[in-house]
Amino acid sequence: MSADETDRHPHLAFESDAIREGVRLGIPVLGICLGAQLIAAALGGQTLRGSATEIGWGEVTPTEAGQEDPLIRHLRAGEQIFQWHTDTFSLPAGAVHLARSGSCEHQAFRVGDTVYGLQFHLEADQALIARWLRTPHHVRELERLAGGVDPHDQIRDIAARTAEHIDRATALSRTVFGEFIARFYGSRFGYRRRLALPSR
Repeated sequence: MSADETDRHPHLAFESDAIREGVRLGIPVLGICLGAQLIAAALGGQTLRGSATEIGWGEVTPTEAGQEDPLIRHLRAGEQIFQWHTDTFSLPAGAVHLARSGSCEHQAFRVGDTVYGLQFHLEADQALIARWLRTPHHVRELERLAGGVDPHDQIRDIAARTAEHIDRATALSRTVFGEFIARFYGSRFGYRRRLALPSR
């Protein structure tokens, strides 16, 4: 699914309208993968085909602006983060470019103080990744990309790398998403007190 396929997926137009309204009202907005592409498109960017499909663990590096950003500053140079995408996007006017990878220039961006788009899947824990690797649609996608090679070799490699990198990624996700939740307290819709939320 691509952010510009509103003819095939009409709900994407509704989501884009909701994003624009949220931004107009000053509500913090976070988009991950397709969500980041929707934010970019809703605010004037373009959906683009990436130079390469990124599936599995890959390096993400903060830009100079990202090193100063409240969320992205927690990423190291060459941070291993899970990816699963083909499309990318151009940045909307006024966006701050926060992170990149070797195959995808726009891995993270911010608009204003409370709107973030993350191309990478920092939310993905070990159980979610394992479920994706079992999903028939995803297995077929790996088969297409493998060019006739058994995709289960790639699945085993991703699973092994997940075991290697998931602890760091989980700790990083808690920190980054915790920083994003803090955006609500500085917004016009801020809560009176902080709530401790259980993990899934």
